[in-house]
Amino acid sequence: TSGFELNEKYVGKYKNDIVKQEGNSFVKYGERILEIDSIENGVVTGRYYEEYNDEYTHDTERAFEFSSEISTENYYISFAYTENGEEKTGVIQETGMQNLMVSLDVEIEEDGRGYRYNDTYKDFDQTFIRIFE
Repeated sequence: TSGFELNEKYVGKYKNDIVKQEGNSFVKYGERILEIDSIENGVVTGRYYEEYNDEYTHDTERAFEFSSEISTENYYISFAYTENGEEKTGVIQETGMQNLMVSLDVEIEEDGRGYRYNDTYKDFDQTFIRIFE
């Protein structure tokens, strides 16, 4: 299998909206932002953070930096992050041409080839759209 070749064309900013259902409508609560800062020497570094609109309360506002070696054998890049003092694993993979899919709190399979979702982020939209400035 050919893996996900995360290279310098993916350096940039990605986002998606934090949306909740209220009655019979969707309401934007804020944004999730993924920044890929650098991809060099087989290592990707970046950060993830959430920004909420002032009028909405929220349980957790996630924010972390990550750095991970790129394995060309897998269709995803895994990274470690800490949330509420607990070490967790996330993955990044491509979706469409220029967008990325981010999954948080996953379990990597023993052979490293795949991963399983935990139920932590039921309302988490995994598709992050590339922002072109």
